[in-house]
Amino acid sequence: MLALVVGALGVKPSLGKVLWGTATAAYQVEGYREADGRTPSIWDAFDTPETSKVILAKRPDGNWRVYDGENAGRADEDFARYEESAQLTKEYGFGAARLSVSWTRVATYANGLELVRNDAGIAHYRAVIDAYKARGIKVALTMFHWDLPLSLEEHAALTGCASAWLCDWMPRVFGEYAGLLLEAFKDDVSYWITINEPLTIIQNGYSGAGVHAPGRCGRRDRCYVGDDDVEAYAAAKGLILAHGHAFKKWTQVDRPGEGLGITLNGDFRVAFTPDDVDAATRSLEWQLPLFFDPIFYGRWPASVSKVILDRSTKLAWTPEEIALVKDAHDGHLFMNTYTSMFAREPINTSKSQRYGFVYDAGAATSGYNFTSKKPIGTPSTTGWLFNYGKGIRALLNFYNNRYPNMTMIITENGWGNGTQSEDAEINDLERCTFYRDYVSNVSAAAVLDDVRVGAYFMWSLMDNYEWADGFKTRFGLTYVDYETQERTPKFSATYVRRFITPKKTFRDTLDLPDCDLIFRADGGEGRAFRDHRGFVVVFFFFFKYLLLPFLVFVSFIAVLRASGSKFSPGLRCLICLLQFAADCCLCVRRCRFAGSRDGAESPPSKTSAKKAASKWNHGYAPLRRGPRIKDADDGVVLGSTDTKPAARPSHGTNYAVV
Repeated sequence: MLALVVGALGVKPSLGKVLWGTATAAYQVEGYREADGRTPSIWDAFDTPETSKVILAKRPDGNWRVYDGENAGRADEDFARYEESAQLTKEYGFGAARLSVSWTRVATYANGLELVRNDAGIAHYRAVIDAYKARGIKVALTMFHWDLPLSLEEHAALTGCASAWLCDWMPRVFGEYAGLLLEAFKDDVSYWITINEPLTIIQNGYSGAGVHAPGRCGRRDRCYVGDDDVEAYAAAKGLILAHGHAFKKWTQVDRPGEGLGITLNGDFRVAFTPDDVDAATRSLEWQLPLFFDPIFYGRWPASVSKVILDRSTKLAWTPEEIALVKDAHDGHLFMNTYTSMFAREPINTSKSQRYGFVYDAGAATSGYNFTSKKPIGTPSTTGWLFNYGKGIRALLNFYNNRYPNMTMIITENGWGNGTQSEDAEINDLERCTFYRDYVSNVSAAAVLDDVRVGAYFMWSLMDNYEWADGFKTRFGLTYVDYETQERTPKFSATYVRRFITPKKTFRDTLDLPDCDLIFRADGGEGRAFRDHRGFVVVFFFFFKYLLLPFLVFVSFIAVLRASGSKFSPGLRCLICLLQFAADCCLCVRRCRFAGSRDGAESPPSKTSAKKAASKWNHGYAPLRRGPRIKDADDGVVLGSTDTKPAARPSHGTNYAVV
């Protein structure tokens, strides 16, 4: 409907007002797992021993499911501190907050599948939503962010369908739950999200190594039960049908809010050689299109159908199912994306060498160049996350071509790293640079490529419980001391507040300032300076005030003596002056730029900082429209656009999906 209205007015949606937001999820931040009558979810059992006999907190090999045996029993205590979170969201300049409801805090089940409303839980989330609305912040509410009621999983085990998302009754049960939320909050929510990242649910919960709840897979050293070949796709179908039931409920209550959708995730794939374009395409299709093709077209992607339909008759779509899910959208495509990887045709296709449904795509993927081993972009410590900003622009174009006239809502995008020192965490230049690069490229997609992008949500407002990683990985704009629960805004939050959230359109965020430049202009300290403070101070004092002046003096005398017998006194004097000037310039430049890189120099004056910040690029050319390119230095091909920054390192000649 939004697309039709905008089209009728003749206005480009990509140049309309952008909604900036941040995101959290209930299980990751709330804690207080028994407050207001909340009952356990499958994640309570997954990270806490002796919660259930159906889901265990340890794997068959005896190791913990979650890093170091951590659990979300306390998390960020946001159940009691939501007012503080709402205030931080306002102070950072965001106009929207994406939140989720803890399913087991608002509903329980009697006699197996009979939904029982929990008024105390409903009242709590009404208070949470009101806290944000009172500050002028729109709420995007996620109905299901992975914390499925444990009672439903246990009921599935008792009734013989093994796991809830494999049961025929599960989509209907989810529809009833969605109806409860729609009735309770229909006047308070701007955007509704039915399910978060069903791809992650099936990829990590029903295949591979079973690293997420319910922990099912074909590897018996990691999972007690499971079958990658069928269960992942059966669960995918169940999740899509569940969204269809929720969408139907939404239409029955007069479509409250500004839109409803399902948040799907996918990351870009850079084809390694021209022969790998098909592999990269398949790898892309096995992500977001696996779920949105049935909703948009009423069928699986062709590459998926070719592989899975012979495995089980239940994986085929019936006419009734197609009628339920096809067109179960309102013109918005809700998407999470974080990174990009290289893709190529697999070398080893032996079944014994692969686990997880993703291998059915027939593509080998890696964040590192298969030949040179160079990363596609700056790597984080997670092993899967790389700062490759051009990837999000390419991905938006890929989706825009596949699903015409859709408005993209980026519901998650962010940078995570393993826990470092508190000082390093707060002065998070890598996260700042990630947002700088990604927002610039999203802006380029909107302004230069005519991709409709309506909103951009950053993950996350604060550090939190990161599922199987426990608390070791931090994604927040706000640093959380998990012992004291003290919250401290990071440098990235300051940058976002100054240069991103005040902007009204993507045209205003096409060319953002360099994070390190702003950091130094504000009197910040670079990473090397923080990590080696004493050494750097002593070294640069010695280098700048003792060693370089001595070298200048020696070179001056050397030139003076060497030219004594060859040139006239006047020419000899001129040579000496030129040599002295060159040495002085070298001295000043060397000290200044060595300090710039390592953070050891004094903050520039207000005049010089303002002049430097006005350029904003710091060696990074602004994104601009360019000619079609066939083989970019690091693999991006985007039809009619050239997103190649001037100063980005080359990773070899590679190719990407057009």
